[in-house]
Amino acid sequence: VKSYPQGDDRVIHVNQPKISLDIDDVCADFLGYFSKRFNTTLNPYWNGSYQMKEMLDQVKDDKDFWVNLPVLNRPPFECNLYVSSRSIPEEWTIEWLQKNGFPCAPVVHVPWNTSKIKVLKEHGIDIHVDDKIDNYRECIREGIFCYLVTAPHNTYLDVGTRRINSLLDLKGIK
Repeated sequence: VKSYPQGDDRVIHVNQPKISLDIDDVCADFLGYFSKRFNTTLNPYWNGSYQMKEMLDQVKDDKDFWVNLPVLNRPPFECNLYVSSRSIPEEWTIEWLQKNGFPCAPVVHVPWNTSKIKVLKEHGIDIHVDDKIDNYRECIREGIFCYLVTAPHNTYLDVGTRRINSLLDLKGIK
């Protein structure tokens, strides 16, 4: 029997996982840009400043801030959803993704410090990537595989092999 792989036109069905990405501190360098904007150093914890709410209130209506965030990580795969805790118009996030050449996928925002689980389940997500430990733990508890991206506010947490330092660590996932 001879093999001729370059001429093999059989359809092979492969179940690929549906992957979602958080935006801030997974794809975009929110903390770095935010710290520069306010000329401050945040503590290495999720609530990095007692003034965090007031500072977030100052940028929530500043489209320029959101569409000019620096790129932190670009995925080496097609993702199925972007879900982020942002109280800004989704159109601004879409503009940022388009401007920076990210894969096109639906964008859903949930209010700051709100659960993403309902959205992830509605979209049939198998794998989620986030930087916030609460989102990571909630995904695991709800049966959604999750990776925690290393960020200044989570380096002291031990999540074993589910920690990644870059989206490039997931190369070959799809």
